[in-house]
Amino acid sequence: MVAFSRRCCATLFLLFVLVAAAALGGSVAMARDLLVNRPAVEWTAEVTADGIEVTVGSGAPGFLRVEAVPEGVTAEWLPQHRDPVDAGNWILVQDGSEVSLRMRPTTELEEPQEATLDFAFSREPFPEPDDTPQTARKAAPGPLETRLFPERDVDVFAVEAPGDGALIGTILDAADHAEPRLRWLNADGAEVRPDFEATISVAAGEIYYLELRGHPRLSGTHPSEAVVKLDIAFTAEPFTEPNDTPAEAIPAALGEDIALRLMPRADKDVFAFTSPGDGAFLAEFTEQGGHPEPRFR
Repeated sequence: MVAFSRRCCATLFLLFVLVAAAALGGSVAMARDLLVNRPAVEWTAEVTADGIEVTVGSGAPGFLRVEAVPEGVTAEWLPQHRDPVDAGNWILVQDGSEVSLRMRPTTELEEPQEATLDFAFSREPFPEPDDTPQTARKAAPGPLETRLFPERDVDVFAVEAPGDGALIGTILDAADHAEPRLRWLNADGAEVRPDFEATISVAAGEIYYLELRGHPRLSGTHPSEAVVKLDIAFTAEPFTEPNDTPAEAIPAALGEDIALRLMPRADKDVFAFTSPGDGAFLAEFTEQGGHPEPRFR
């Protein structure tokens, strides 16, 4: 068995014998006689009517793929191991689990043939899969680390709001990703906001899902083993929310100061007044709270 490092290759040498596809058969012992393993990896093999099925184990959680398939041989992962999202044919291998590959010659052979099959393995230091709210990694407000690997990988974090207020996601170190994005999702995977907004209003005890991707389009995401660093910040809400619409407006009295904060981004606050008679309302800011151009309407 190979003690895989962060990324390495193992090589499996195979001898295919003269058999017609319909006549393939035999036992595990026979299959092992046809496989010469240099260096050793953990594997078992079985001759079936469809070819030689090799089951490979990595000994550690991570991603495994066939680097190169020799000419005259087809090699494909069995359907239960295929990743429909990954364009690079990487297969997720959980700790202690195995994956199976089917190999067969493309033409009928007249004599034994040796073929070399190279595997690449990338050890996964973070929990996977975590690509959807259903498989999201639990996280608390504070710093986080992850990586976006393999191709088209996204990571989703489930964050429980510690109180009423706002959650803010920030990318501290994007590693080698040129256009990384954060966005908040609902439990069904729909965007809370359609503009990759990284701040949202939250209610105490509710679960919110933060998605990280390496590019706005998954097709533009490249795999990287470099660690991406994030931060999730929580700020408590000292005022009544939500109050973004007339239906949610906060009752207020004329002639009294009103304190508020505009958080998260694109927040607005609505207040309801009762007119004492015919006339006009006049409102003015006494403090702008760091907003350069606040507006009433």
